[in-house]
Amino acid sequence: MERLTRAERLIQVVVTSGLVLGAQFQQDSIVPLLRSVLGENAAGPVLYSIAMVVIVGAFELVGATADRFFEKATWARRLVLRDQFVEGQWADVVVAPDGDVTGGIVEIFYRDGELKISGTTYDREGKWIGTFFSKHSMLCDNELIYVYTKDPQARAEPDSHGFGTYTFRPSPWRSPTEFNGFFSSRQSAQDCRVHGRKVIDAPLRDDEERGEYVRRFLARHESRRARQEGSAATG
Repeated sequence: MERLTRAERLIQVVVTSGLVLGAQFQQDSIVPLLRSVLGENAAGPVLYSIAMVVIVGAFELVGATADRFFEKATWARRLVLRDQFVEGQWADVVVAPDGDVTGGIVEIFYRDGELKISGTTYDREGKWIGTFFSKHSMLCDNELIYVYTKDPQARAEPDSHGFGTYTFRPSPWRSPTEFNGFFSSRQSAQDCRVHGRKVIDAPLRDDEERGEYVRRFLARHESRRARQEGSAATG
């Protein structure tokens, strides 16, 4: 999340510099105030040391405030990240090495300074299979790399761990709406391919609604694939 980090540092520098400049203009009132607190005989180095402590403290306080601000303000993250803003709800189709197809709804959200992933997997009929969530992630340009673990109650490969990547299709003027990628688990020597599209309608709130959405999403995917294979065969 380099853009957010740079934005936080810029806020720190600009605000702290403004405070320092303001103090310079108000030194005629600040210096007498410090002398009244420390004593009229307070030496210049003492006043300088206190000023440095105040500046460093202000810098850290502004940094913590900026970090808290970006943690809470989704609109600010969207403004800073622009074409790298990938938060939201995504529907995906997963193709296993043996050709089996499942789908899912993935939530990507920002918390504690990094992107988190939480997903629910469904079969072709929209029936619940299990859930997974990321333990760590890193966003580099348009690629999100993550380490995940599955819910122990999942019907398939309980308690499995692995890693994966989502490579988002870049857009020059808006946030991405599509990604391709893969994930790998310690139970399998081969990767599963994954393709996702952002859910741009109203958020899907319960398992029944999500399962039905995934069922339709997988049906459209299968229909497109059948048409492509038919065109390739006739071509």
